Amino acid sequence: NANTTTGQVVRCGGPPLLCPPRAVAALGHAYSRDAMDITGLSEARIEQLREANLLHAPSDLFRLLISSSMEEDTFHENNNNNDDNDNSHDHRTMQDQIRELPGWGPKSVQNLVHQATRVATDGISLQ
Repeated sequence: NANTTTGQVVRCGGPPLLCPPRAVAALGHAYSRDAMDITGLSEARIEQLREANLLHAPSDLFRLLISSSMEEDTFHENNNNNDDNDNSHDHRTMQDQIRELPGWGPKSVQNLVHQATRVATDGISLQ
């Protein structure tokens, strides 16, 4: 195409976690071997979790550790404060939501929970 200009680069100058392509790369780095060392989270899976509105910041991974009873208590507390009884709240845990995504299953989610638990319990190496 004669109208195509070559050599131009489009750059997003906003915060890395707000620009989807940069967010995937930033989260990939946060979960990489050199950082949190979370195995099983490829950039494709990170993108899938972002598109499902489950992952936006590195700390979101630790929501996997919230028990369903804690989420249920929060739901009921929020619902009791809502007079219109809007049933649009999602009752499922983050684990349930991930398990329902294509390519994920109980074992994949269990492995991810194990990785998050390991980091939450042991911390990360600062070497």
